[in-house]
Amino acid sequence: MAFENAIITKDDDEKYGLSEIYYKYNPKREVFINKQDWVINRELDCWLWDIFYFPDPEYDHGTLVKAIWILYYKGEIIEVVLDYDINRALRPKQFHRIWQLLDLNPKQTKLISRDEIIILL
Repeated sequence: MAFENAIITKDDDEKYGLSEIYYKYNPKREVFINKQDWVINRELDCWLWDIFYFPDPEYDHGTLVKAIWILYYKGEIIEVVLDYDINRALRPKQFHRIWQLLDLNPKQTKLISRDEIIILL
């Protein structure tokens, strides 16, 4: 089975403690929003969740495309900082994002190496 786009269910929230993770990065939010960017591979017991966008210093209440994603792999939680740019040469024919990995925390775990993390991403 491959990764699939999904809506976070109550069972997902309870199994993975998603509300706690959400409020760690979004403490000012009053309600946990379950319609976040979320992809999951249930067979692999792995998911990736777009949890927080960095504020844009030039605009009030604006955000950058630079974001923190949480990668969960068999009980291990890895914070991934990603940014992207749009390849303007391909527009308007294609919409193509070029992703850049800025940081991993931790860089590797007991279960998964840095190279395996990058392959999953």
